[in-house]
Amino acid sequence: MGTSFPGVPFFMDSNYQLIDDINEFFSRYILVDGRINSPKTWKSYAYWLLDFLKWTIANNLNWKYLTISDIVVYRNWSIETCSLTPSTVNLRIGVLKRFYQYAFENNLVNHNPIKSIETKFYVDKHSDFLSHSHKLTLTRNLLSVKTHSELPKFYSDVDLVKIFNVVHSDRLRLMMRLMLECGLRRQEVAELPLVTIEETIKIAQKIGPSSEILLKLPAYICKGNKSRSVIISYPTVMRLMQYRATVRPKLEKKFKSLNKKIPINFWLTHLGTEYKPESLSIEISLLGKKAGVEKATPHKFRHTFATNLFALTNDLRLVQKLLGHSHIHTTTIYEHTAANDRLGLLADYQNNLNNLLK
Repeated sequence: MGTSFPGVPFFMDSNYQLIDDINEFFSRYILVDGRINSPKTWKSYAYWLLDFLKWTIANNLNWKYLTISDIVVYRNWSIETCSLTPSTVNLRIGVLKRFYQYAFENNLVNHNPIKSIETKFYVDKHSDFLSHSHKLTLTRNLLSVKTHSELPKFYSDVDLVKIFNVVHSDRLRLMMRLMLECGLRRQEVAELPLVTIEETIKIAQKIGPSSEILLKLPAYICKGNKSRSVIISYPTVMRLMQYRATVRPKLEKKFKSLNKKIPINFWLTHLGTEYKPESLSIEISLLGKKAGVEKATPHKFRHTFATNLFALTNDLRLVQKLLGHSHIHTTTIYEHTAANDRLGLLADYQNNLNNLLK
């Protein structure tokens, strides 16, 4: 319909001919219906569906004529042979459920091998009045694997000191500080636009160190393509301004000579290329090994921010807002990790962090 969708996957057979039945699933279900907007999700869907289709070919099966028993074999193979976690297997089964639902509705298959059942249950409304009417219906497929939710892993104060003591890159130090102080996701910090940082610096210079400074994240770098704002401290903005004035100009010059244009992103590598989110994971993992901190990841900084913020404020709604969670249920995991310490303000957390990392 005249609209470009970079990054949408497509399938071809061994003769490099487009497989219309499968590609129609992506174009109609993802693009036309508009149910999924994230290119990362498109890529995951394609990878999982490709894995399943390769499995059917390897076992001389046709995906159009499978039974629920065949899907069970695929599920068990994923767990037992591939050692995938139950949550990962459930995500893959969920994609197959959507795919077969689409195939059945469009007469590509005679039956849907992944059936769903409805479970009705009662909810306690803390009242005896009309308690029989407090009933909900949950739809689930029969192939889901039971999962056990793990509490989020976060860095201790000792871990943070170890990591910051061994980092020598000004860029990486600032990126970790942003995740730790503002709860940014890996992509959000890695793909921060230059204009966003410059606007934040102007705001900080105008209102001074005594007021809350908002860092406004554009929708295209945020999960679910939803823009959000976080609170950043004045000292951190000043560090960004210093980096902008002293380090970045040399890297920007390299970028311009390579690409003949001005870089959009704030962070650049020493080679003058735009920084990638995947590189942040690699750098922090290596940094963790050097510091003696197990399983160091970018997302662990975000968990640390949320855990400490809830401990300081006891305000789950505030944590939800600053993390950018669509549903409060996602945020409730931090109720079980944070101590019930009602100190009250985000500024306390940022001041403590600033003192810790001096």
